[in-house]
Amino acid sequence: MPSSSKPSAPGTSDDFVIGGAMLKALRTSFAWPAWPVAGAVILANLFVAALVDVSLRTSHEHYLERAAVTSRNTNQLVAESIASEIDRIDMGLAVARDEYAELRAAARWRDRREPMEFLQRLQERLPMTDSLRIADAGGAVRYSTGSLPAGTSIADRAYFIALRADAARGLVISEPVLSRISGQWVLIFARRINRPDGAFDGVVFAPVNIEWFNRKFAQLEVGPRGAVVLRGDASRDFDLLARFPQAGFVGQTTVSPQFRNTIAARPRGGTYEANAGADNIRRTFSYQPVGGYPLITLVGLSTEDTLAEWWREAAKYASLAATFAFLTLLGGRFVLRAWQARTRSYEEIRVLNAELARDNVARRQAEEEVGRLNAGLEQRVRERTAELEAANKELESFSYSVSHDLRAPLRAIDGFALILTEEYDSKLDEDGRHCLDRIRSNAVRMGTLIDDMLDFSRMSRREMAVAPVDMAALAREVFDEVRGAAPQRKIELRLGDLPPARGDRAMLRQVLVNLIANAVKFTAERAEAVIEVTGAAAGKEIVYNVKDNGVGFDMRYVDKLFGVFQRLHSAADFQGTGIGLAIVKRIVERHGGRAWAEGAIGTGAALHFTLPNAGAA
Repeated sequence: MPSSSKPSAPGTSDDFVIGGAMLKALRTSFAWPAWPVAGAVILANLFVAALVDVSLRTSHEHYLERAAVTSRNTNQLVAESIASEIDRIDMGLAVARDEYAELRAAARWRDRREPMEFLQRLQERLPMTDSLRIADAGGAVRYSTGSLPAGTSIADRAYFIALRADAARGLVISEPVLSRISGQWVLIFARRINRPDGAFDGVVFAPVNIEWFNRKFAQLEVGPRGAVVLRGDASRDFDLLARFPQAGFVGQTTVSPQFRNTIAARPRGGTYEANAGADNIRRTFSYQPVGGYPLITLVGLSTEDTLAEWWREAAKYASLAATFAFLTLLGGRFVLRAWQARTRSYEEIRVLNAELARDNVARRQAEEEVGRLNAGLEQRVRERTAELEAANKELESFSYSVSHDLRAPLRAIDGFALILTEEYDSKLDEDGRHCLDRIRSNAVRMGTLIDDMLDFSRMSRREMAVAPVDMAALAREVFDEVRGAAPQRKIELRLGDLPPARGDRAMLRQVLVNLIANAVKFTAERAEAVIEVTGAAAGKEIVYNVKDNGVGFDMRYVDKLFGVFQRLHSAADFQGTGIGLAIVKRIVERHGGRAWAEGAIGTGAALHFTLPNAGAA
């Protein structure tokens, strides 16, 4: 908008022009330059000091953030590695259990040679274990790949008691126990053995030396004062299982309140800074669950190690600041001397003042021209807005006119065909009646096509009433409605946990109606149709999926799927106008999302769409 203030005359105070009184003041300052030079030197040094302070603070935060990222990345590798090794142990125990059951069923278990050879071969693939052992239902160890004193029993061990009591129990990871064989601390990984009738028949188990974990952790680069820890999770009261470097005692459950509170708030992993209770060294810790097991790993990087480079950087910055202070003081002295020579330049400043006055007038003229251009631009915007509104009204009127003008002849065609059918049915042969049926069905299909065209056209202009939408309840409501149209069919809905969304409920309902109706339609050839509706948050968007076990489609033509009037199946096989998925795409895009599809012929289709994740903003 143009400014309403009047331009002042050249030479006034707001022209950035130096007047005669100012020239006199400049000449005086040139004669007595000591105080401005001193002030400039002080301000320059204060600025540099502030700059150094800000830089060091920023660098300090950067080093700590980098330590947190490094800790998280290292911990992720540790957790994945431990989970992978435990998976191997669990698989080995399952194989041993199944092989033992087969030997028992074939009555070959009494010959100790065959079970022992199998256990020996299996343990060679599990070098992290001390041995593989099988105990009978009474707890007596019958087979072991390592040396074992006669009469060894594990009947009193907690893992044996737990597996004996629970037939559905999977892999059990014991508390740290002192091995009766090696005299060292070990973790026991055990699985239950069942008889064919489900009765308890013993356990297969493998001890893993705690020192194996410590050796594995020692290979990691965590700095001179870093630490890598393996603990049980909250269900095990965070018992200490392994630590490098070694500190504390195996099995202890003493942890800081900060650690417990952090785990409770973010059980899936996180980062925090604290003094370690075992050695009182301050570290940046990250923690992460180990797969699906009741274990967590922690990787801590020492704050002292992390900031060692920062301290050297701080010393360098401090020396640079001191050098700058010295040079500015020395330079100030030279400036004071040189400034005396500049007293003759005030005449040049007076000439420059006149030039600035002329430039100021030109600047004001330019500002007035910009104001006029802005006013014209706003007028053109209003005109274009009015033209757009008029065009929308004309389009709405055109849509209504097209709908009315097309429906009238369709009704006439359908009506006359009905008259012929009712009054001349006896005079028509089978081909004639078939033709009339085709005329009527195509008239109905044309009416449906007109309705879909109007819906597709209006979807771009309709106002959106954005509000929270319970997508799970909406999906259930839509399925019940669509399911009611085919009560004779066997259709199963598998509804997952759908995150809520923000959007126009009516539009989102139309999206689900079209997708679920498509799934019902294209599973018509299945004796048992299965429709899955799922969703999950993925960063700044929420992905929703509708999957079926219907006829599917050829992925070579996936680009045509969301086009208007595009069909990948014939109308004789599956009814429809080819607009439903185009409406889905338009609604989703109006909400700021996207839509796509996946499928294969004969195996079903999966249609996906996204909506903005309001919770991630």
